[in-house]
Amino acid sequence: MFHISCVFAFQKLALYNSLPCTPLTQEKSKGRLGCLFEQSYVGIMLSGHFRDLRLMKRVRSISEAPPLYRKYHIDRDYELLSLFEQLVERYDIQSVLYPGCYVHIAPSLCIPRAVYIDCAIPAKKFFDDPMVCKYIDSMKSYRAVSKITFYHQSYEEDIAQPEESFDLLISQYAGFVSEATKKYLKKGGILVANDSHGDAGLAAIDPSFELIAVANNRNNRFVISDKNLRSYFKPKKEVQITKQFLKDHQKGLVYSKVASNYIFGKIK
Repeated sequence: MFHISCVFAFQKLALYNSLPCTPLTQEKSKGRLGCLFEQSYVGIMLSGHFRDLRLMKRVRSISEAPPLYRKYHIDRDYELLSLFEQLVERYDIQSVLYPGCYVHIAPSLCIPRAVYIDCAIPAKKFFDDPMVCKYIDSMKSYRAVSKITFYHQSYEEDIAQPEESFDLLISQYAGFVSEATKKYLKKGGILVANDSHGDAGLAAIDPSFELIAVANNRNNRFVISDKNLRSYFKPKKEVQITKQFLKDHQKGLVYSKVASNYIFGKIK
């Protein structure tokens, strides 16, 4: 019998496979990555070197990335690295817990200590590959030694980590992560969640959390705002929102105002 988080893992994989992909080898690529590749090539031809160090590092990240990470995140423009970088700067994040991560290792590029949880077999094979740590060490933006732990299990099961020991908890397309793993998040720590399976909506009615900001993707860069937060999580249709209702629904409700991601502070 599958744990519910394992079911969500397969749903997440199906979602990845449904996202549009623009390979870098495609000559007339209209994606951001294709543009980056073309810009870098032009830069080399015109000046003999990269004028922009960030662009150079970005092109390196594309060429050196582990194949699964490149396939499901870089090629599909779903790294969320801009979001994680801003969370680190804004909230002084030094540690992160990512249940239902699959192969999404972008948090480790800007956060020194990361713990990942996923029950999918490809995820285990991915994290067992030394190439993953090598890639993170070559691309990370911090000087500290990267510390990465992976648990091949359901996130509903306990892990060998102290409670209230993480600065950041990530919930992306993986079910009700916040309820199952909030005990590992420090008081005052940050939960970032989308509402694909209703987890952001669940956090919004959880007394352990307080909505403190939202993040929206604008031209491939996330913008974080703490304005007009009371206007979020207002259903378009009149409905009594309860924990059980959201769990039965198993997807985000239709709200009058939405965001790409919601940022919560753990208050108790």
